[in-house]
Amino acid sequence: MMEFSSVLRSTASEQHGVLSRTQLARYGIAATELSRWKTRGWLIPFGTNVFRVAGSPVTDAMRLRAALLDAGPTAALSHRTAADLHWFGEGLNRQPAMSAASTVAVSARSVNTASAPRPASASCP
Repeated sequence: MMEFSSVLRSTASEQHGVLSRTQLARYGIAATELSRWKTRGWLIPFGTNVFRVAGSPVTDAMRLRAALLDAGPTAALSHRTAADLHWFGEGLNRQPAMSAASTVAVSARSVNTASAPRPASASCP
C-alpha cells in the first residue's frame, strides 16, 4: 500500500488542493489504491477525473483548476475569467469561461467550454 507522498502533497498544493486521475496514475497510483484513498476520505471526487485532497478549502481557484484538469491538457482559462485573474476585471463574480483545442465534456459546475484553436503564442505587456 502506497502512502500519500510529499510529491503528491506538493503537486496538490501547487494546484489549489486538487489532483487529476492522470496525474495520480503518472505517480504510480493504481486504481485499487485510488479507491482505497477515496474510501478512507483522503481524496474526495471533485469532477469527472479530479479529486480534492481532504482538508483543502474549496475556493474559486480550486474550482477553476479542477475544471482545467478535467478538461485536459489543451484547456485554458479564457475571456473574462482570464482577465479577472489578471486583475483586469472585478473578480470572479460571473460564470467562468474556458476554451480547449478540442471539444470536451466538463462536469465541473458553472463552467462554459468552447471549442477554439489554441493560439501559437500569447503575450501581455
